[in-house]
Amino acid sequence: EATGATNWSTIAAGQKHTLAIKTDGTLWAWGSNGNSQLGDGTDTDRNIPTQIGTDSDWTAISAEYQTSFALKSNGTRWAWGYAGQGVYGDGPSSGGNTTPTQIGSETWSAVAIDHQGNTAFGIKTDGTLWGWGHNGSLGQINGADLETLFYYYPVQIGDDTDWAQVAAGWWWGLAIKTDGTLWSWGGNNHGVT
Repeated sequence: EATGATNWSTIAAGQKHTLAIKTDGTLWAWGSNGNSQLGDGTDTDRNIPTQIGTDSDWTAISAEYQTSFALKSNGTRWAWGYAGQGVYGDGPSSGGNTTPTQIGSETWSAVAIDHQGNTAFGIKTDGTLWGWGHNGSLGQINGADLETLFYYYPVQIGDDTDWAQVAAGWWWGLAIKTDGTLWSWGGNNHGVT
């Protein structure tokens, strides 16, 4: 498969691997695969884009460190690769998945994982904002709770229902509301938030 082809629609770069969705809705991955973060059922590195499964209803992706997330057109959330520190949002570490595996039954419109692969955020289809994984000492998931080190299941952040986009950084989060305003929370190293 030539990477110069014009049929790519979405891309996400992790620390050492890349995910992409083609215009036909198929999922592709390449790069390092030590924790099965490519999702092809192996731990073999891939130097060229490799199709992951045969499904053609992928709509969103997020890749960081050794973990991968994706959403399907029905809003279901999927995860594979490294699963430490509750980053899947389905309980304490399950050891990880070698292929995309559905997590829960909620419906999501956006998902993001930080570059350490420990903290994640998502927006549900009702516009609410959620976080899970490592909360650290800076409260990047729930700033009101600096004592809880890990949230093993998604917890709602605030009560607003107008979130549109979310991004995750190292110890912090950023999100945009439907009115175009930008919001940040968590650590503020180097003025990132």
